[in-house]
Amino acid sequence: MTITGRNGVDLNTAWQDGAEAYLGITVRGFPNLFMLYGPNTNLGHNSIIYMLESQIHYVQQCLAEMEEQQLHSWKCAKACRRVSTTTCSVKSATPFGTRAATAGTRPKVARTPTTGPASPLTTAARPSTWNSATTSTNPMSLFVDRISRSQSTVQQLLAGALRQSLALLFKPVANPRFSFAAQRRWLDIMAYSTLKAGSIGSHDKAIANVPCRHYQPLHAQSTVLYLHGGGYVAGSPDSHKAITSHLAKFANAHVVVPDYRLAPEHPCPAAIEDAVAVYQALLDNGVSPASLTLMGDSAGGGLALATLQALKAAGTPLPSATILFSPWVDLTLGQLFDTDRDIMLSHAWLDSAARAYAGDDTRNAQCSPCSAI
Repeated sequence: MTITGRNGVDLNTAWQDGAEAYLGITVRGFPNLFMLYGPNTNLGHNSIIYMLESQIHYVQQCLAEMEEQQLHSWKCAKACRRVSTTTCSVKSATPFGTRAATAGTRPKVARTPTTGPASPLTTAARPSTWNSATTSTNPMSLFVDRISRSQSTVQQLLAGALRQSLALLFKPVANPRFSFAAQRRWLDIMAYSTLKAGSIGSHDKAIANVPCRHYQPLHAQSTVLYLHGGGYVAGSPDSHKAITSHLAKFANAHVVVPDYRLAPEHPCPAAIEDAVAVYQALLDNGVSPASLTLMGDSAGGGLALATLQALKAAGTPLPSATILFSPWVDLTLGQLFDTDRDIMLSHAWLDSAARAYAGDDTRNAQCSPCSAI
């Protein structure tokens, strides 16, 4: 992949003496470039999911500030500090000052006029000056802005309580000593503690003989095919009703959540076949690939990538975008972080789920999509 910044500088060239980025997110000389899990952000003392959540929140704040200040370019204001250690210190200088950059900290905007071509966030071009900045009307930018502004203190407290609940109530049950059927029932019970977006209606209707949950705002402008997580052995539209209903609300999208077949009753490639069938049926029913997004979390993220590979191999038009949340793309478990510190998952459970889905061939590209890259 080639990433070109100011004055035609390639990122590989800029990093030839070592990779560097503020908080593993932004790079000097590369405006509007935001990375997740960037240089030196692999943690040894916490879950990488926590790091990703913090980085995503920080990027949301940046985009919200761009909307508020009507900026079309976001750049590092100071020279980066090269970090040679294996962890990233959040107390080092940030792109916007010297405050610690932690979740909940609002970044300072670099209040300088910008020049050059409009960013991908821009759809309306005006002279690039401070008093007449370019206004962004990109729908996803507006979506991120609304999400960022909707985070209340109560929601943050609830999120913290949810993490503790998962550690106390889910992780002990997500264990090979319990049957997958018992794990599914317990996950469905826990789903009662999550809240669906109140203003979004839902209904169940099969697509291509695959049971699906539909969330559809009155004037939805796009379609999202969302593949839920659960290690390929658990999970359902019910377990993910909170994220999918709020996604429909904030993105103003028709969200389709297939209740795809699960292992071990239906090992790979059953889930891929279900996802491909639903995707193809959406196209056959008039949904344009240009307005279709494929999304998935955890095992659903790996399933989304495997679905993309199957669609590409069949010559099917691909979706306009793919969004993966912490995707499980390597079932060999060869590069796991310390699962003892993770609030949800253990090595024993991941191994049992991987073998239930893939059998002994966990390197199969259908099961571990990263093997096909």
